Amino acid sequence: MKHRNCAFISVLMMMGVAAIVLSLSTGLPVKASPANAPEALQSVPSDYQFIAGMNVRRFTSSTLYLKLRQGQPQAAQIENEISKFTEQTGLDPARDISYLVIAGRAGASTKPEGLLILSGDFDKDRLTSFLRSKEAVIAMDYKGTSVMMVPDKNDNSVKTGMAFFSQHEVAMGDLASLKAALDTKVGEKRNILSNTVVSSLLGSINLDGMFWFAGDTAAAMQKSSLQVPPALNASSIQSIAGTFDIGEDFAGKITATTVDSNAAAKLADVFRGFIALGQMSGDQNPELKQLLNTVTVSQNAAQLSLSFNIPGDLIGKLGRSKGMSPGAM
Repeated sequence: MKHRNCAFISVLMMMGVAAIVLSLSTGLPVKASPANAPEALQSVPSDYQFIAGMNVRRFTSSTLYLKLRQGQPQAAQIENEISKFTEQTGLDPARDISYLVIAGRAGASTKPEGLLILSGDFDKDRLTSFLRSKEAVIAMDYKGTSVMMVPDKNDNSVKTGMAFFSQHEVAMGDLASLKAALDTKVGEKRNILSNTVVSSLLGSINLDGMFWFAGDTAAAMQKSSLQVPPALNASSIQSIAGTFDIGEDFAGKITATTVDSNAAAKLADVFRGFIALGQMSGDQNPELKQLLNTVTVSQNAAQLSLSFNIPGDLIGKLGRSKGMSPGAM
């Protein structure tokens, strides 16, 4: 589905939702499946290696987000576009979308498969009519659910689609992912919480955070037919997971697990060297130096952690100096 055809995704990008695409794997301490896991995880198949979530309502009501939106020159244009979208569909993203979950997996094809599930309050009829008014939508029934697809203008094939899982849940992605998610939803496949690796990673982080991510890199690398640069093969990273939160400031922690303590020490040195190099350019870029000063690198055996707490005022300065649009946050 072309970007312009997927109204949900375009608006989410305006709001500053960017998918975190990271290579993930095993190794964080094992805990039980988190009791506070979002309901959407029940529809994500167990063989997905990457999972990320975002509490949209917390994000769009945060002090820092509102300040950044108001402080950017493109804010009025973005608000106008969102207002037009709301008028056409009845959907106000900030008001009606409560949570999103992004999931992905590497498969036999060279193109990774992905799934986006939105939770909230939706007017199914108005949204369906809006989509049909933009393109010649093809509807297909699968497991009792109507999957709406937009043909590719180049070869008239259908590769992606959208489906309402319920009145309060809508999913988008490639057809293979949508079908797999529907199989999972009706109980024909196990969900991602039954994946011991990913579930243990989810148990190691705070899913009450505004943003979180976790996944299984080793499985992704084994199943992927993509050619990986030697530098990535040599990184020795076995797993990575983390959380981010926005209040007055932007704070977060990312934890990676490597094959052993030596690999973790080498990787820690790489990050510390990068930070030191950036700090040396402080005369030319004081904002960058101030940002890097908020980053802490720590190592515990085979685990490496990056923690940061970036002041909101600094993010605003960086946005203004780089001409950052509201959608970049």
